[in-house]
Amino acid sequence: MNTLKRGPVDNLGSFLRTLAALPSCQASEDFFSDRLLRREKISGSGLFLSTGTASASENWAFVPAAFSEEEAASALAFFEAHKMPFIWPLFPWTGTNACRNILHELGLEEAGVLQAMSRRTVGAGTASPLLTFKAHGSQDEAGFWADAVWRSFGADTPAPLSFASLARYLASSKNIRLVTAFLDGEPAGAFLVHLDSSTAGIYYFAVMPCFRRRGVARGMMAEASRLALEAGRDTLVLQATPSGFLFYRSEGFETLFDIPLFSTSTDVF
Repeated sequence: MNTLKRGPVDNLGSFLRTLAALPSCQASEDFFSDRLLRREKISGSGLFLSTGTASASENWAFVPAAFSEEEAASALAFFEAHKMPFIWPLFPWTGTNACRNILHELGLEEAGVLQAMSRRTVGAGTASPLLTFKAHGSQDEAGFWADAVWRSFGADTPAPLSFASLARYLASSKNIRLVTAFLDGEPAGAFLVHLDSSTAGIYYFAVMPCFRRRGVARGMMAEASRLALEAGRDTLVLQATPSGFLFYRSEGFETLFDIPLFSTSTDVF
């Protein structure tokens, strides 16, 4: 599979390794909760990663190569030990019947599908003049971004400590941009851009329910494109959930391949 088609997975792997770069011994420092980050590395560039947030989509068995039953069992044991739900994405080059059978035998079922998508940043649109953006580059500001993300995904409470702590760590990374969108001065949505060596990946892209269908998402995508071009990246990549797929397609993203998500949880988005 060529480099462009692997772009979403390569960027995701780079993003997860950025998270995993935090040594586990630092989890007890002041701005990290003691369950913020747990990790174990397995074959190749794979890893098991838990951010400490009890949502399957925040905890990953990222294995971009063929794996054994022993490795799969160790992933299950890792997440069970930390009492965290998780997802195991199967990529086209690892989604063999043998790998699927291993996951099935361990009690993981296909619980959803992401669409790996990409788009060139050239020709990005422009945002409404009523829409403004703030990039949060300090740990003090990262909690605001975390709350904006949490509420944009439909929560009516502030972000949990584990996610707010993770945001403060992310704000310190030179390859990550945490961005909040404001409409008429009110926080309306948020997203994250992760820069790897060749692409800009979009994560946590969401608009608050009360601001949807008002052009906020299109403006946010234009801003993500601007940030990518500013950093010298001409390709945007993402993994689309079913709820976001039609919007991304309307923005010019093309589907490269499906990513089935295996989990012991039924809620994987």
